[in-house]
Amino acid sequence: MSEVIEEVLRKVVAARKRGELFEAFDLARAAIEEHGGDHRLAYEAVLCLARAGASELAHMRYGEFGLSPDLGLDYATLLGRIEKDEALALSGEARREKLHQAAEAYRAAYDRYPDYYPAINAATLYLLSGDEAGARTFAGRAKAHLDDVLARGKPNFWDLATEAEAALILGDTAAAAKAIRDAMTLPDLDVTAVASTRRQLRLVVAEKGQDPALLDPMTPPTVAHFTGHRLTPWGRPGRFPAAMEAEVADLIRAAVARHGIKAGYGSLASGADILFAEAILAAGGEVHVVLPFAFDDFVRISVADSGPGWVERFETLIHDPRVKVSLATFDPFLGDDEIFGYAARYAMGLAVIRAEMLGGPAVQLAVWDGVSGEGPAGTAADVAFWRGALQRDCEVIWPGGTATAETAVGQRASRADAEPYAAPAGDGRPHRVLRALLFCDVKGFSKLNDVTIPVFFKEVMGSLARATKRHQDSILLKNTWGDAIHTIMSDAPSAAALALDLQEEMNRIDLAALGLPDGLALRVGGHVGPIYSSWDNVLEEETFFGAQVTRCARIEPIAFTGKVFVSEAFAAELALTSTDFSAEYVGTIPTAKQFGRMPMYLLRRRA
Repeated sequence: MSEVIEEVLRKVVAARKRGELFEAFDLARAAIEEHGGDHRLAYEAVLCLARAGASELAHMRYGEFGLSPDLGLDYATLLGRIEKDEALALSGEARREKLHQAAEAYRAAYDRYPDYYPAINAATLYLLSGDEAGARTFAGRAKAHLDDVLARGKPNFWDLATEAEAALILGDTAAAAKAIRDAMTLPDLDVTAVASTRRQLRLVVAEKGQDPALLDPMTPPTVAHFTGHRLTPWGRPGRFPAAMEAEVADLIRAAVARHGIKAGYGSLASGADILFAEAILAAGGEVHVVLPFAFDDFVRISVADSGPGWVERFETLIHDPRVKVSLATFDPFLGDDEIFGYAARYAMGLAVIRAEMLGGPAVQLAVWDGVSGEGPAGTAADVAFWRGALQRDCEVIWPGGTATAETAVGQRASRADAEPYAAPAGDGRPHRVLRALLFCDVKGFSKLNDVTIPVFFKEVMGSLARATKRHQDSILLKNTWGDAIHTIMSDAPSAAALALDLQEEMNRIDLAALGLPDGLALRVGGHVGPIYSSWDNVLEEETFFGAQVTRCARIEPIAFTGKVFVSEAFAAELALTSTDFSAEYVGTIPTAKQFGRMPMYLLRRRA
């Protein structure tokens, strides 16, 4: 039996390190249910829940799985981490009270296992909860432990980051500045570790009223969205002729170096896109490519006619481990240019999400001749949306610097923002339009009987119906069967508001008072994608259908109960269109019915 547990544990840890939190949790949970409790598996399962943002469920499972602070430092501090996450999701006085509870959890961990890690977390949480004395006491204890570590030489990033945090709490800004500088000179820094540390230190600096410039050495790299014209081969006229390639490539490399870009998001058409990707990789960065449709069609339509050398360069980039590829749709090109616009927004949204995660800037780099274009897709539309709707910086790259059509861009900004959600043409044919989709169902419904089902439909579905009615103005289609609810929404922010409202409505229901089992809980999945809009001659109303509807339906069954999980496309669109909600990456997971693996995001209201 021990060999079985060890093998499962290896698989769980490997999945967690790959960021596949759902897979790791499911492996651990299944092994616990089959073979009985093992505290290491239980720890991994709860840690995955915490990292996935399901802090309430993590808290519940911590007790159910028999975990205890008595098992060791990691187990004690895990409880503090869960309470800290719960606190940071709150606001006002409730936040401060919960922060103090989290500080007490870390203090209890320190009392059992004296170490700088629980000490510094207790110190910061006491500070944020308004307990200055407790903060100074535990910052001093963290510093005392660190002095022993630093005396042995060769400190790691976390040693120096903790030294800086303790110094800030104690008011020694000179020592904090030195520790930050020393930390940032270490080799092979993990940018995500630096980003999370910078977020923590920003909380301390803000609470203490210190100069934010203290954290300047930790300024993250710039994230770029790149776009531009395709290259036309020698002997053919075009907006980006082959004769300009070398000069434009030099300008691109200079811009990448000037902005310090280490992450780029865009497409991979021949010409500007491929030149950007090559330059970012050559500078030691990574590239995230969003293709509008299936590979073969994309190569045929957007790469091959610039010459065979461009196909080879495309293939080289696609197979580079530093290049991650997402498909906006999995179908061949069906003739609607709006899909190019959808893919461009997808890439822009991912760039904004990455910049927010790192706490740094996002810039657009565009190889553009300055001539405004028509339609919802193309370089001009991308620049218009980035500059106009998003109000973000864009650097236009063009030989001689002659691309200056600012007026045309400004005039197109509002149109470019609206077009992805435009109504279909009224010619009677099905048209694909960008819409937000939700699928919801109640886990545990299948276990109800004829005694409890009528109560369920009256009380539970009645409550969910009331939530749905509050959002009626943004619902284009709604359907229900059994315990399921399906809606097509006008836009991503409207869908986010409804999804979270449904969960809050479900949480207010007193199941026990209604004689319903405690296990009933709502699962919600969301997606944004191009779907067909057409007239249903049988129902005599507008209807929606397509592969993207199926894609959304595969998300809901694997969502954690009580949470809303959304696709990467939904998260990207939300990043462009709302400041009220956020979507945090939680891992890539296999979806229901072997529909493939999908990056998944947890939907939240911003505190």
